Amino acid sequence: MSILQTTIQPKHEPLVSVLMPVFNTDKYLAAAIESILDQTYSNLELICLNDGSTDKSLDIMRGYALCDSRIRVYTQENAGLVPARNRTLELANGKYAALMDSDDISASERLQKQVDFMESHYDHVAVGSYAERTDPYGSPAGITEPPLTHDEIDTALLSGDGSALSQPTMLIRTEAFKSINGWSDQFNFVEDLDMQLRLAEVGKLANIAEPLFTYRRHMDSFCFRNYQTMTTQIADIINAAYKRRGINDTVSLEQVRPDLKEKHNPAEIYRNWACHAIHNHNRKIAYKHAFNAIRKEPFNIKSWQVAYWSLSA
Repeated sequence: MSILQTTIQPKHEPLVSVLMPVFNTDKYLAAAIESILDQTYSNLELICLNDGSTDKSLDIMRGYALCDSRIRVYTQENAGLVPARNRTLELANGKYAALMDSDDISASERLQKQVDFMESHYDHVAVGSYAERTDPYGSPAGITEPPLTHDEIDTALLSGDGSALSQPTMLIRTEAFKSINGWSDQFNFVEDLDMQLRLAEVGKLANIAEPLFTYRRHMDSFCFRNYQTMTTQIADIINAAYKRRGINDTVSLEQVRPDLKEKHNPAEIYRNWACHAIHNHNRKIAYKHAFNAIRKEPFNIKSWQVAYWSLSA
């Protein structure tokens, strides 16, 4: 009597290249790196590119690389964010490229859930997710809930809303990413929006309805500066997308994101953070934000109201 023996082959796990350009983020870098090393999905390479940092960032990266062979550390003179991003893409060997900022944190199941999605949705070229936001002190500051389907995301992107597919949450098919030549340095303040629209023209986009990422908002963040230049570039990006897609229309500066100025008002940002801290019963942090709001806009009654609420919470 013969016994038929079968061998169960392990599930193939495609390589994921995590792209992390780094410039002077030594305060947050260790947490960002550890969040990748702690992923439940282990077949990854973490590409850390030091873009001319003058703090301890390079030492931190090299220290982790000594302990984990999946980390690849490169260094160059400061070239700026877009060239640094493109260099990490050039170095990627994986089937997928996961974007990761050096001051943010990925949930431990982020890559596993995103790879599972992409492996079962072959017509998609990228997937993002909901994200948790924190203030500079790490206090919760809300959850982003972007649209989920390609058509909804693409419509929002064409209106200039890059948050419809938040860049640092994205996992992208590397082949598709390289086919559009990554990021364009023509749009150095909103390079994400341009990249996302061009990706949408070669495949579908989606978001997973679960916060798989935490991004830290602070006043040094790139997204809190240069909103006037951002507005001009957003209009140029939308008009370029219209032209590529054969849409006979144009948008003017007046039509582009009228909410941008308020969103980039430092006092309003501090008031928003204070309100979240009040909601989380964190009076000390709430008052710090309220005090900063008063410093920025001492004659705005809303700043004083938030300060009062922070003291009475």
